[in-house]
Amino acid sequence: MEIDGDLDINNSESRSNVYRAIGFAEKAFDDDAYVIRREAYRALGYTAKAFDDKSWNVRREAYRALGYTVKALEDKSWNVRREAYRALGYTVKALEDEDANIRREAYRTLGYTEKALDDEEISIRIEAYRTLGYTAKALDDDDAYVIRIEAYRALGYTAKAFDDKSWNVRREAYRTLGYIEKAFEDNWWEIRREAYRTLGYIEKALDDEDKDIRREAKEYFEIKDKYTKEQLKEMIETWRLMEI
Repeated sequence: MEIDGDLDINNSESRSNVYRAIGFAEKAFDDDAYVIRREAYRALGYTAKAFDDKSWNVRREAYRALGYTVKALEDKSWNVRREAYRALGYTVKALEDEDANIRREAYRTLGYTEKALDDEEISIRIEAYRTLGYTAKALDDDDAYVIRIEAYRALGYTAKAFDDKSWNVRREAYRTLGYIEKAFEDNWWEIRREAYRTLGYIEKALDDEDKDIRREAKEYFEIKDKYTKEQLKEMIETWRLMEI
């Protein structure tokens, strides 16, 4: 059998079978297929050469076999870097890592600081606020309505929340502070409907873009002169309860 020729075949699975048959040699460390390189290292033993392998799978296994070094903290794979930090200990350097998983673990290990309030990862900012406490800064967190709504709950709702870009925040603000006519103009149908049900339907509702609001408004105006305000409120409450 021509060993060298067999090792030059294009199919990686076939090359792997050849190596398994004749035994792995150092030549396998330079094979294009990472599974072959990994099998070769497993058979012949890992060396520092594997730390520079182009596959993170091989590099990680090399570090696991030989021990993590500070070199691993610079690895291009977050999987390798995270294991390195876990093995060597988290440092402030990890707070600057490009991977959010590593930064989050670093904060959990080292402790949250105000720096985390500006992290690009929403989940990290949420954890930071929950740990450090909500401040007015959170009310202006533009990316995460969850942060803004938790901030309002912690600090108290103000009229500022009526203009929040999230309907979740606006609805909770109206439910907390009370509905006002401004809500009739809201771009979220549920807020407009709650406003009409709370404040009373006006003719404007007959032309609302939401069919349920138009239907309720039509029914309201058809019966409003036949019942007292208290009876009308009870009917509107019935409409609401029918949806629960």
